[in-house]
Amino acid sequence: MKKDDLPYMPFYIGDWFKAPDVQSLSFEDKGIWFEMLCYMWESKERGYLINNNGCPYSISELSRLMRLPEDLLKQKVKQLLDFGVASSRESDGAIYSRKMVRDQEIRKIRQKAGKKGGIKSFASRFAQANAQANTDIDIDIENDIDIKKILDLINTEIPEATGSNQVTSPILFQRLDSFLQTYPTFQDIEIWKQYLSKVKESDFLMGRGDEVKQPPLAVSWICDPKNAMDVMDGKYKNRLRRANAAPRILV
Repeated sequence: MKKDDLPYMPFYIGDWFKAPDVQSLSFEDKGIWFEMLCYMWESKERGYLINNNGCPYSISELSRLMRLPEDLLKQKVKQLLDFGVASSRESDGAIYSRKMVRDQEIRKIRQKAGKKGGIKSFASRFAQANAQANTDIDIDIENDIDIKKILDLINTEIPEATGSNQVTSPILFQRLDSFLQTYPTFQDIEIWKQYLSKVKESDFLMGRGDEVKQPPLAVSWICDPKNAMDVMDGKYKNRLRRANAAPRILV
């Protein structure tokens, strides 16, 4: 599988804590399941516990990989299956995570929907992309990018937003991932270049013309999809801030 979508494995803490099947496990079993998830993420077929040859791991292979006694691991795998935490593929018995497989399928569909277009309103383009994301239309994405590349671009184009610090916040990565999944149009790096160019042109957003010095524009504001749509639709174009204007909301 082409590792082209994310530089990290998304981990939704809320889902983990709210899943009764997971929470019914012991701490030891949770640790074993989490390590399995990591191997599934790195798997050639994402979401499935298979080796580099495309075959399911045997208990013996998995026990060596996870450094656990074979008898113990066999017992733990049975428990994970019995509790409904893990699933087993009928065709070959490969252990897999239902959520990871489902998320990967959704991700691939949304990637196919990401394409540059010439529609005036970005809101219209997003609506169109979202509709396409629920179909099997085969639209090749021209400039598939990862989250780190986007943040690097923000740092280069608008260093005021990041200062001298590397942007490594897991929350920000998760927020930006959600942004890209919801609005596949922004999976095109050229769209980000256009967006950031419009941000830089805005006196209001860049704090030019203020009588009182305002805080720098936050990365989290830039990575908010609503703000992105407003900027791309020209709502901040040639807009000066007044001294008595309401301050920007930095989220």
